[in-house]
Amino acid sequence: MSYTYKLKSLPKSAKEAAIEIKWDLISKNKDSVITRAISTVNVPGFRIGKAPRATAEKMLNMDKIYEETVRETIPEIYKAILEKEKLNPITSPAVSLTEAKEGESWKLTMTIPLVPEVKLKDYKKQIKNEKLKVEKEASNTKATSKEAKEGEKKETLRQDQDDKSGTPSDEIATSLDAPRNDTEDAKKTEGEKPASLMLSSIFDILLKESELEVPELLTNEEVNRRLTQLLEDIKKVGLTPEQYLTSKKIKEEELHAQYFKDSEDMYKIEFIIAKIADEEKLTVELSELENIMGLAKTDEEKAIARRNMAWYETLLRKQKVIDFLNAL
Repeated sequence: MSYTYKLKSLPKSAKEAAIEIKWDLISKNKDSVITRAISTVNVPGFRIGKAPRATAEKMLNMDKIYEETVRETIPEIYKAILEKEKLNPITSPAVSLTEAKEGESWKLTMTIPLVPEVKLKDYKKQIKNEKLKVEKEASNTKATSKEAKEGEKKETLRQDQDDKSGTPSDEIATSLDAPRNDTEDAKKTEGEKPASLMLSSIFDILLKESELEVPELLTNEEVNRRLTQLLEDIKKVGLTPEQYLTSKKIKEEELHAQYFKDSEDMYKIEFIIAKIADEEKLTVELSELENIMGLAKTDEEKAIARRNMAWYETLLRKQKVIDFLNAL
């Protein structure tokens, strides 16, 4: 075998493979990388790609050659490890070359982020309880508001009567205490719906009523993306990162920690929704995807829709889960 590896578990749904690749395979792939590289090297006195190999090799950046050799070698090894260990990765692995010497085996570590296992607890009961609570609070608020309005009307009419006769009329007071069937009030309440639970509240419940760990590699990628976007936005308004942090009264490590938590929660919600969809057998029908295709007018729009069909399916499936949660 051209390589060996040892696999160990890491925290937060990840595996680490310590891989040792024999020199025979490294040498073969390295020669291929060098051959491609020297074909583009501009050596003084020679046409591009026509210089003697030994001369051209001296002008190559060997660090880049080593990196490209690893990229050339890893895919087949990675695929074989996944199949043998029955791993389900969620994104590309992080590879670190730890030892690379001419004529000897190369050593590297590969961190593989996996799709996390999601354990759902009693989220249905908690969502139902929260909905009842919100509806009760809304009902109490309406009742209090109505009582306040009725009280204002009573006070106004009593004051009017006082102005006319000196004391409020018992007849007026009695009529104000009696139930009303006012046409305008009926129109106002006729179309009112029960108070609904905010989606953010549902997500908070899902986070509390589930157990899962998001791979740090995945979360860190999202944090770096957000920080890069933030830096670009800061530059556009003419601020430095230091000025921005000062204006927000936040430290760099606090901002990073907040981004990390937000990113981790975002991924958790994605995995939880996928788990609920699986458990409740919420699927997207072919006809639903065909309806999306039908919205495309031009050949270009149709081609774009076809390329994004998997994304549309994920989006529709997510909406089905949200509808399911709202209907609990």
